[in-house]
Amino acid sequence: MTGRSRRPATDGLLQLVGKSYDAYRCTDFYGFRTDRRSRHSYEEGITAALCTVLRLEKLDQDSKKKSQSANEINGYLESVQVNLYPIEGWDSPYTPIEIVVRVKFKRNTAPVSESKIIMLPIREQPEADVLCSYPLLLVRAKSVVWKTASLWVKKAFDCHIVELQVKPNTLVSIVEWWSSRLFETPPGESDAVTGRGHVFNKFELEFQVPNTTGISTFTLSMSISDLMSLYGVAKASKTTLIEVIRAHIYSTMKVKLAAFILVRIGTPVVYLDINKSKLKLFTNTSKALIVRVLEDLCEAIIQERIQNSA
Repeated sequence: MTGRSRRPATDGLLQLVGKSYDAYRCTDFYGFRTDRRSRHSYEEGITAALCTVLRLEKLDQDSKKKSQSANEINGYLESVQVNLYPIEGWDSPYTPIEIVVRVKFKRNTAPVSESKIIMLPIREQPEADVLCSYPLLLVRAKSVVWKTASLWVKKAFDCHIVELQVKPNTLVSIVEWWSSRLFETPPGESDAVTGRGHVFNKFELEFQVPNTTGISTFTLSMSISDLMSLYGVAKASKTTLIEVIRAHIYSTMKVKLAAFILVRIGTPVVYLDINKSKLKLFTNTSKALIVRVLEDLCEAIIQERIQNSA
């Protein structure tokens, strides 16, 4: 039985945007499958790990009764779900996956704590059928839940999971292709992801110089209209937007950004901080642009892994 599956019609982008995530990178999974029987077995495995490590009691789904003494446990595990998480336009033979954990901790005033882990697959999968690649994980979870669930994933599928670190050139590439779309017609209602989340209507870059006692951080923020003017200069001079920005900053402030490393970008599509491994996708933007950002990150993770192993 293979892990390749049919995708339901709902679009995961609607739930993905407007929220901040901790981003992680992951090596290939061994023996991972997405059929319902396999996903159910993963739910049982994660449930057992959470109950054992965190001293939780799984609620009886029929009666919702609690069998153990409240003094013996830290809370109640309401559910663990491993779901298909289809994203419209996602180009991969595998479907994205969502792990949802709902826990009521005794010391938490909230009724139920919900933790989510989104697993995103790459377009080009390993040739060996026993392997599959979900290089990018987006996590919104209580730290103890994530630590326990990720440990189970690492043991179950013989993989490694670490915080997302990509090269600054990946951020530069995202900025360059996104800025080239500034003069296009805004997406129609059917092509945009809309919601109640924060709309980011400016452009930000943060540069850093490591191991220095002088100015170590430089943050640039500008309106989209000013950015469009700079992009026009870049296009007319047949150079990159980043080079034009560096020249502009030096001419106005005498700061040489060539000595700095780009570590954070903020656009109306994505906020990405590679120092903190934080990512946020914004609402009221093109579905295609959001998908491209995520696919670019998946590809960057794979390419960096290949380069490091060469």
